[in-house]
Amino acid sequence: MSQARLAAITASLAYSGKVEVFGDLSRPLVDSLRRLGVSVRTNPETAASDSTVVSFCHTDSMDADGLMRFMDSVSSAGCLVLHGVVAGHKDRLEELAFRHGFRVHPSYFLHVGYSEAVSGYWSILEKIGVPALQTDNIETAGPPSEQAHRAMRYVHASAFVRPGDTVIDWGSGSGDGTHILRTITACEVAVGLDASLDAVAHASECFRQAGLNFQVHDGRSLSGWDDGSADVVVCYGALDGVGALHAAAVESHRVLRPSGRLIIGIPLRPSQNTSKAELVASLGDSLLIEAIHVQSTSARTLASTTIDAPEPVGDWLIVVAYRDPVSSSVDHPFKDTIYPYPDPTRNLLAFDRDYKNPWLMRSLFGMGVRVPDKEERMRLAERVASTYDIRTPDHGAALCVIGYGVLEDGTRKDREAFLARAEHYVSLEHLSPHGVRWQVSIQFLIGLLEQASGNEDKAISAYRAVVNQDWKSFSPTLGTKAAEAALRIGMLSYCRGDLVAARRAWTDGLEVARSVFSSGFDELVGDIGCPLPDAFPEAISALEIARKCADCLRSTSKWSRLSAYSAWKSMIDERTQDRLKAMGLASTTASALVDASKWRRLERAVRSIPFLSPVLRLLQRRRA
Repeated sequence: MSQARLAAITASLAYSGKVEVFGDLSRPLVDSLRRLGVSVRTNPETAASDSTVVSFCHTDSMDADGLMRFMDSVSSAGCLVLHGVVAGHKDRLEELAFRHGFRVHPSYFLHVGYSEAVSGYWSILEKIGVPALQTDNIETAGPPSEQAHRAMRYVHASAFVRPGDTVIDWGSGSGDGTHILRTITACEVAVGLDASLDAVAHASECFRQAGLNFQVHDGRSLSGWDDGSADVVVCYGALDGVGALHAAAVESHRVLRPSGRLIIGIPLRPSQNTSKAELVASLGDSLLIEAIHVQSTSARTLASTTIDAPEPVGDWLIVVAYRDPVSSSVDHPFKDTIYPYPDPTRNLLAFDRDYKNPWLMRSLFGMGVRVPDKEERMRLAERVASTYDIRTPDHGAALCVIGYGVLEDGTRKDREAFLARAEHYVSLEHLSPHGVRWQVSIQFLIGLLEQASGNEDKAISAYRAVVNQDWKSFSPTLGTKAAEAALRIGMLSYCRGDLVAARRAWTDGLEVARSVFSSGFDELVGDIGCPLPDAFPEAISALEIARKCADCLRSTSKWSRLSAYSAWKSMIDERTQDRLKAMGLASTTASALVDASKWRRLERAVRSIPFLSPVLRLLQRRRA
């Protein structure tokens, strides 16, 4: 592991901002920590109770007494990071740490990855006030064990927990998995349910933090939980047989809110007769499959699979399903736990005001929280588009999702069919603010599709419509689309030899940025005590696009001394420049203009990237 990565992980654990390094010192690590703003002490006599401790015990000569003295000196620390410790010493140190009231920190499994977590060459421990459990949990030193594999299943589940979620861990056992979910996600509360009174009592004693609790509960149902009261249900190995799986799916469907997730896993043992098809069938029609993974403890992998793939070979089968938001939304008033903004009337977050089904934000169009699988998202989008009237923003959001899928890998026929639908939507009038949001986004998408198809006149027309649209009536943050559209108009016009039109478009891009920032700080950011989500990233994006427009204007001004090629290179998007460099194009362009063989290679390479077609035409004119 690099010193920079170790420093970043350690800094993220240093809640008090204090780190103490014992043993053989690594100057790069200490320097990296200090650059991150962490206060570092080296080899103090004892560790402070609120510090994060890093141990570098490289020497093979440290005997048992030395190890004990080291552990005594750090026993009051809140967290202990063991790194660079020889294998035998690490196991001994972990055993001593567990006796001194430490346990494995949940973030260890998040940071190190599956293979490294079970091989155990380094670790992160956290301080607790009770001895380590001797049951099935993560507090066991030594070689790879089922505890580490179990922990990785919970890390896998954490990727499907949204901010503000209420999480139920059905069959929590010793509670370590519930603790992982509460610690490494932004959930509001995690509740462990188990039928064992002893397990719940010990978990309650061992894992104490806000938003985490454990309850004795009947393992056959979720009685006591109201309909639509949870966002995630995790159930690993607490059920046996198809009947029990179906009953769990029915109960989970009842307690989940629309778009809420069930993460269910079963062991794949020779005696286990449940197949993947049976597990999927047990979920019913109202829980839609989002992801399927197979865990192999021998290969240390959690590999993705599909419903239609052959029966998996591995140790655990894990299925993630979500409650259908289309068929269930009418039964549950919308509750926004992801963006609990104090003024929900602002357009950006007014989902309940504008949408027929505001729950779609959680599964269809909310970036970072929606269904990650593209194919499933496309299926949901088509259902939404066919369910909700074209004048609703629900329909517009679905069209936008469909359009980007078509842009990515659709056929010409797919593009033509989508463009007809998109043109109809953008022609509508008197839509809600979120309807305007999707009109602007879809109009920009039309430009991308036309440009990708080589229809530059139509692309310019679509981009021009974005610039001229009343995007500000929704939010100043939507100006990023207008600024990007102006930049693209300028690039296309420049490649066609129309410098006047190009400079006019880039000037429009700067005017868009001016309009974004002239909206006023409060309008752009919202409540300064609780800024609108993505307000600053979108504002910075608009400013960055404006910078590119300014570069283009400067490069093509009458005062510029740049050559034609240098001017183009200064204008083109940085990511495109990186791709050009990676293909070796940027360094060969100039000589290719005069070398016929190099020109042919360059021409073939550029043709392989459709959005670089303007580059090819520009070079052709320069060569002519």
